[in-house]
Amino acid sequence: MRHACITALFAPIFFVLACTEYGVEEFYPDLVSSPQALEFTGVPLGEAGQAQLQLSNVGLADLRLQGVETAAPFSATTTESVIPVGGSLSIEVGFDASQTGSFSDVLRVDSNDPDQPSSEVVLSAEVLAPSLLVEPEALEFAADAEADTRLVYPPHAVPAPLVVYDLALAAAVDGAFYLEEPWAEQQIDAGPPASL
Repeated sequence: MRHACITALFAPIFFVLACTEYGVEEFYPDLVSSPQALEFTGVPLGEAGQAQLQLSNVGLADLRLQGVETAAPFSATTTESVIPVGGSLSIEVGFDASQTGSFSDVLRVDSNDPDQPSSEVVLSAEVLAPSLLVEPEALEFAADAEADTRLVYPPHAVPAPLVVYDLALAAAVDGAFYLEEPWAEQQIDAGPPASL
């Protein structure tokens, strides 16, 4: 069986530096992403979410990151970096919950890993709009009486602020019933019921 060896000459003695059965051994970087998928859940509408992605070099040579790339509403930035053998780098991945719906994309990581020069991490998110529940659904009045109603979050509602822009009586009952004060725009935060 043939062997390939690297030798150094320090006269009059030869030193064998590396020798393998199949040739000169070479060392390469090896990129591992953790986790391999990022899911953004519970991000309120109009706010932003962040998650950490860890890139590790489990190879036997320095890993050179050449960039990360994704598309809106996801984001991630990093400069060209070198991760030494056994080292790791944490990258912040962002999500902009500017509209409701389900979103998915991939985050691509380019490096000098010869087995996988472009590694992908799956990204997903879901943004739900807050919902409003009026209690009670009907009001009964005695003569010259007043009644209160409440705007509250239903059970298991999305914990995001909700803005009530207008509150008015239907034309059919206007005059018989009235609001004590003109309605002004009001934000209702998740939590205890807001009485009106």
